[in-house]
Amino acid sequence: MNFKIREIKVEEHKRLGEMMVRSYENLDGFPSQKSAPQYYQTLENIGDLTSHTDIKIFVCISDTDVLTGGVVYINDVNSYGQTKFPDSCSNAGAFRLLVVDDKFRRKGIGKLLTNYCIQYAIKQGRNQVVIHTTKSMNNAWRMYEKMGFKRFPKIDFYMNTLLVYGLKLKL
Repeated sequence: MNFKIREIKVEEHKRLGEMMVRSYENLDGFPSQKSAPQYYQTLENIGDLTSHTDIKIFVCISDTDVLTGGVVYINDVNSYGQTKFPDSCSNAGAFRLLVVDDKFRRKGIGKLLTNYCIQYAIKQGRNQVVIHTTKSMNNAWRMYEKMGFKRFPKIDFYMNTLLVYGLKLKL
């Protein structure tokens, strides 16, 4: 099976939002919808983020036109919305909310989406990419480290009681 990455279409917003809610809700140790309703509302309405000029949503589509995953790319970290970034991130791109449909896990889709964001950041003239992850997302974290991302504690933050860890990749 082959996959391609492209920008999301309006008619895919709802499907990607549902995929994100289902995926994040099922992470061990991750806040529930009850404890973080605003976070899950953002996931559910993920397409709303495309109204920001610095934000794009990229999706992975199978060769049979099935939506298999997606990610939110932020071209200017000041539009990230989670934490205050240090001046050393002034020329950084970022991505967040990476998701792969359960039926398509372990097929390299997360890596494809991550590489796409990295290449997009390079095309935009960025000199680094910053991201956040949690211990609940240990498979993704391992993938990021294998791709060269390093811990960047200066951008760690708490979501409720969950510590969210910063990582960065110099380009």
